[in-house]
Amino acid sequence: MASTCGSYSHIFHTIKLTNMPLIDNNGFDYRLKSDPICPHCDEEILVSKNELYELYAEGEHEIKCPNCSKQIVVISTAIFSFSTDEQPD
Repeated sequence: MASTCGSYSHIFHTIKLTNMPLIDNNGFDYRLKSDPICPHCDEEILVSKNELYELYAEGEHEIKCPNCSKQIVVISTAIFSFSTDEQPD
């Protein structure tokens, strides 16, 4: 039986609950990041360090920023990639 190798990653983007544009006045972009970034304080939110593992489920998640304590929405998207280039003899 052939085995396949795959990888799995998440990308995040965050929005303020007050409908702030995804790119604010300082040009900072909050879309498609490997870790969410708070649009209030511009600090990266480390998922593992802050035990926010629920963010690994696809969809919208309302959380409190661990840095500034303001409410934000994190939208999680999963990306899958697969490889079958290594096959047993």
